[in-house]
Amino acid sequence: MIEHLDKNSITYKELSIFSKARSKRKIEENTLNKLIIECEEFELDLEQAKIKWIISSETSIEYFCQVVGTRTNDGQFMWAWGHPSVPGKSRKAAEKVQIFGNKHNLIKLIDRRSIVSTCEAEIFSNIAALLDDADGTWSGNYGDGRVYLIYYNNL
Repeated sequence: MIEHLDKNSITYKELSIFSKARSKRKIEENTLNKLIIECEEFELDLEQAKIKWIISSETSIEYFCQVVGTRTNDGQFMWAWGHPSVPGKSRKAAEKVQIFGNKHNLIKLIDRRSIVSTCEAEIFSNIAALLDDADGTWSGNYGDGRVYLIYYNNL
């Protein structure tokens, strides 16, 4: 699928629509994905590129993940590929987005930092999930904003 996108010209709007539909389909395919979306309690291990969602005192779900970026409450989004606190192991998917954005001249995907809506930050996650063949997207509070990530159901 990615090879098909690389060979053809695609607009940001087309990429947004396509990646959102894919993410929605992935959520519907797996019941655990539905639990994860609503979960706000989590532990993120950036060095190991893993996330653990705490569903209840007896239940947790742990997956490999990639950080897409962070968005502050005032709307400032920073891609993981340009974020000083995200180690290389946790930002590989974001780097794929940057490379794809450069190749197709998609400015929104190559600006290290920009002001975006919550909806736009979710689109960035959907695009990263598509390009890195992830199983889902998720965002959670990290203090003064949200961290956006993608995850893989194969830990």
